[in-house]
Amino acid sequence: MAIYKSNGDRVPDHILKMAEDAKSGNVDRREFLALASVFGASTAMAYGMLGLAAPTPARAE
Repeated sequence: MAIYKSNGDRVPDHILKMAEDAKSGNVDRREFLALASVFGASTAMAYGMLGLAAPTPARAE
């Protein structure tokens, strides 16, 4: 299985399938984020594939 490079033409099919599985509930969101990052997808890209906004950093009050 090839590693995804962000400067490539498109997202590999196996990452797209994992995103669809996560959306349908077949794969846990955390598991998808971990696996997508292993294959080279950025966190922002992975969150975007799930239709989620990137997490807001915690700030001290």
